[in-house]
Amino acid sequence: MEEQNSPKKLLEKPGSIMGLGCLIIVTTAAVGAIVLGWLGHKMLKANTDPAMRASIAKTFLQTDEIPNDLNPVVAMTMRGTMELVVLSDQPLKENEDSPHFRNQGIYFMRVQGASMGAMPGQFEEQFLKPVNDADGNDYLVPSMRDGRIFESGNFQHSGTQGKFVSVRGTLDVFGWSGRGVQNRFSIKCSPVATPTLGIWFMKDSLQGKTNDSPLNIESLKKRLANFNFCPDQDSPPPTQNPQPTP
Repeated sequence: MEEQNSPKKLLEKPGSIMGLGCLIIVTTAAVGAIVLGWLGHKMLKANTDPAMRASIAKTFLQTDEIPNDLNPVVAMTMRGTMELVVLSDQPLKENEDSPHFRNQGIYFMRVQGASMGAMPGQFEEQFLKPVNDADGNDYLVPSMRDGRIFESGNFQHSGTQGKFVSVRGTLDVFGWSGRGVQNRFSIKCSPVATPTLGIWFMKDSLQGKTNDSPLNIESLKKRLANFNFCPDQDSPPPTQNPQPTP
């Protein structure tokens, strides 16, 4: 059964942009909170400008063009802390505050681990888990509390090896809840680099009606084909095929 919550302004939503799914592990020190609050205010202000959203998204994705069927609905950067881009098949209207989607979208994030109170490897490991067991719902991060793994393994992108796990279950994103699928992935340019984390999400009702599905690793490669998360990478490591989960 699908549910659609009534619209709220972004800052009024539980786990809104100041939460972002990653900021819940930020230190609670008073000075740190003040600084993050000020930087967060600047991020929110930049995000209200469509041209700025598009510019930040293109810089993050290292692309000249956003795919025609997707639109940057969230694009923020907090220097030395985190970067966030969310693309949706439903664009924001003028003066609209709340992201939403018709059938699919993609969430991208880079978190500077030390500044977030966790080691990058630990954060990546938590991010790639199929089930979200955090308290409360983050409005922006596509989550599944009952996620079931469809497939997991490695894939090649941006001249390096990435990790992925495709999941099926109850999708919660943008205040919408219903049956859906996700492909949660991580692309790390070097052993010491901050990984790019992403979630391609889609309503389960679309399965069988399109060949492009988050449950298909080849579809994920195609969806990410025009993005480059490691622009300085010279050559890819040997290919390793994804292994289906028993």
